[in-house]
Amino acid sequence: MKKYLLAVGIVLLIFIFSYTSNIYMSLASLSYFLIVWGFLVRKSNKLQHIRLMNTGILIDLGLVLTLEYQRQASDTALSFNLSWPEQAHIGFSTLATVLYIPLLITGWKMYLKPNAKIKKVHLPLGVSAFVFRSLGFIFMFTIELN
Repeated sequence: MKKYLLAVGIVLLIFIFSYTSNIYMSLASLSYFLIVWGFLVRKSNKLQHIRLMNTGILIDLGLVLTLEYQRQASDTALSFNLSWPEQAHIGFSTLATVLYIPLLITGWKMYLKPNAKIKKVHLPLGVSAFVFRSLGFIFMFTIELN
């Protein structure tokens, strides 16, 4: 089953990378793939979950910082000159990005010292960030490339 899941993931990655037309979308796709994979193994393999999620989230955060530095993404977003699907991408992606910090903090606290109280905070944060990231990923494909 694991080999099948990995094979399907690789085929999906190849499809997504061939569809995307720039490095930013390719990195976002890679990041999303890692996050989805990490989400899928969260109950069966905690260490793999941690590694995949940390890698996916850090790639995503690095991409956000790169886009801000190179393209002044926040200025474009705040100008509200984009279509509603593009604004939806920005809104959902921003919400996911904001949730990443407390998610990483609570995740590392749980790893270092498992605690039911922290898990009660980490779980809804994780699901919310995952939903927002998923919606941001879907709407990413509405972005017009310059």
